Amino acid sequence: MSKIYEALQLAGRSRDEESPRMVHAELAEMHSAPEPGPTVQRLVQLSDPAPFPLHLEHTMTALFNSISSLLPTAKGRTIEFLSPHKGAGTSTLIREFAKVAAVKLKKSVLLLDADHHAPTQTKEFQIHQTQGWDAVLDRRERIESVLNAVEGSRLTVSQLLMNESAQPLLFESNQFRGMLTRLKETFDLILIDAPPATDYADGFVLGSKVDGIVLVAAAEETRWQAMQDVTRRAQLMGCNVLGMILNNQRYHIPQAIYDRI
Repeated sequence: MSKIYEALQLAGRSRDEESPRMVHAELAEMHSAPEPGPTVQRLVQLSDPAPFPLHLEHTMTALFNSISSLLPTAKGRTIEFLSPHKGAGTSTLIREFAKVAAVKLKKSVLLLDADHHAPTQTKEFQIHQTQGWDAVLDRRERIESVLNAVEGSRLTVSQLLMNESAQPLLFESNQFRGMLTRLKETFDLILIDAPPATDYADGFVLGSKVDGIVLVAAAEETRWQAMQDVTRRAQLMGCNVLGMILNNQRYHIPQAIYDRI
């Protein structure tokens, strides 16, 4: 059964490009007791200590408020960002969102890199992580050993897997869902950077274990049919699709004219 979702449409570029805008629209019919939270032990320094551009801060704050309004009762919200293909800017978008939420909004944020095929988040924060979450599942490591705190913020970064062979063991296990549930007692926001949906099914498996999915489309690049297909597959897996972000929109006429439309 198809539903109409509120879209989270982010018309913008990266931090050093044109000012983005947040636009609300409709995404038309697309097919045990918690244990005490872990103590994060590792410390790394933010690679970019410069202040956030005002337009970026405003846009990411609006995105946070939109997600909060869609999940008003969720405690420690778990959100997956998923795009149909490579090059939509999903990893950059979720990273900037995590940084603004942690530094400016003072939220405790856990950023999880689930794309073990092409991981980027630990590299961006200059983190050296040797074990994945499968080691925690096998009781070879404590959860603290795979959580890397970013100094000067309330942001923590972690790579879920270090090798592909462990993927079915982790993503499809009930223990993994339990770990996320326990971590919700520690973090206000748990963000998952998923691999492209047309290349790997990991995002759909993970999406069924989180509170909601935000789809990311690249302006002038992502086909509408691809977004429909990803939404349909996510729904079949029981995922809660919150909406869509339109990323990297370019203004072919002056933005002032767009603002008057």
